Amino acid sequence: MDLAIRGGSPVTDKHFPSWPVSGEEERSGLLRVLESGEWGSTGGMEVSQFEGSFAEYHRAEFGIATSSGTAALSIALRAAGIGPGDEVLVPAYTFVASATPILDVLAKPVFVDIEPDTLNIEPAAVEEALTTRTKAILPVHFAGRPAPMGPLRNIARDNDLIIIEDACQAWGAEYRKTSVGTLGSAGCFSFQSSKNISSGEGGMILTNNLGIARLSRSISDCGRTAVGPWYEHENYGGNYRLTEFQGALLRAQLDRYPSLHKKRENAACFLSSEIRGIKGYLNLAPLDKHSRSAWHLFCLRLDTDAWGGITKEEVVNAIRAEGIPISPGYQLPVYKQPFFTEGNFGPHGGPPSFYENNLPDFNRFSLPNTERACSQEALWLTQNLLLADKKMLELIIEALSKVFQFRDRIPRM
Repeated sequence: MDLAIRGGSPVTDKHFPSWPVSGEEERSGLLRVLESGEWGSTGGMEVSQFEGSFAEYHRAEFGIATSSGTAALSIALRAAGIGPGDEVLVPAYTFVASATPILDVLAKPVFVDIEPDTLNIEPAAVEEALTTRTKAILPVHFAGRPAPMGPLRNIARDNDLIIIEDACQAWGAEYRKTSVGTLGSAGCFSFQSSKNISSGEGGMILTNNLGIARLSRSISDCGRTAVGPWYEHENYGGNYRLTEFQGALLRAQLDRYPSLHKKRENAACFLSSEIRGIKGYLNLAPLDKHSRSAWHLFCLRLDTDAWGGITKEEVVNAIRAEGIPISPGYQLPVYKQPFFTEGNFGPHGGPPSFYENNLPDFNRFSLPNTERACSQEALWLTQNLLLADKKMLELIIEALSKVFQFRDRIPRM
């Protein structure tokens, strides 16, 4: 037997489930909107009904649909009063859109490190980063796994801080029996094409705060209010609305979500159990028994001491050659993205004075746990793989085991 990357037979040549999953419910919903003639959400009911259903599913009072999760974060920050000169603490092991909305409101993103065994924001690092200008914490429920909200809420309470949750990967996740997205002033979700509930693009703000809900609604609808005429704009806002077609898709997607969530949950449980018996790989820390992940990603870590200097990239290439579409995940912390290191904030690639005077030199900035996750340890299996049957899940384990067993045959780069 030899590794597939060396010319041996791969563990599998079968395809894993594709994404998105759709059926008659999505088709009939789209046709319903098409035939209604009400394609925009200002005149229809699909988006408003989805807002209500999504809020109810998460036990939140208010749901405000937006054009994306990125837009949801920008709107929520603004509606919560975050503005110029404020500092917002955010992890750097995340998608760039966890940080750019902070810049949108002319606040300063302050990047903090993660817990290496959860890949979520580290409360101790949050405490160390506090200054007199800190106004908010923006925890990311990375991969659908709840961030450590208990300690974070204590820090927020003791320092009079706002929490805006980035739950863009965490539909239906729970922290100690409470839905994520309802543990701060607002929670923001995404329905982008890779997400476990998808309409191609889209987002949602959940909140239990009436003032934040009203202002978020206004900002997302060109500054209008619920009681004013359509031509009157009380606030500065933009058009961040969903279409009725997206609303119909999302209603159907939410209906099928609980069964798919359970299937992913079962698959993740199986994979975690099997990985415990394979050398070279580490599971993330187990969840609190009263918490629940959305399993947007199944993450594992390389036990770097066991690989004898073989790099993450080399391991990923070998596993992929066996027929398993594993991902190396984020390969750069957000603060190492070129627009941060090169200061490309302005319309012509030069930083406005606000950013130039308020942001550190990110070329000299480092968070060790984050950088180790990016370059050495973290691996992802995307959520569609968790919809595979048990035979396919067993092939994932077989491939991981095979690559470690024959690690001395992995081509070096």
